[in-house]
Amino acid sequence: MLDRDDQSVPKFRLNSTVVGVRQHQNDRVEVDYVKDGRH
Repeated sequence: MLDRDDQSVPKFRLNSTVVGVRQHQNDRVEVDYVKDGRH
């Protein structure tokens, strides 16, 4: 469950670069990110 205090932009605290965020109709959110320069 994501904390939806900011409904405009979800905030992710990751030690990586978020390259893509997709939210599906069933409220399942996929996050594509690159960590240490690798997928």
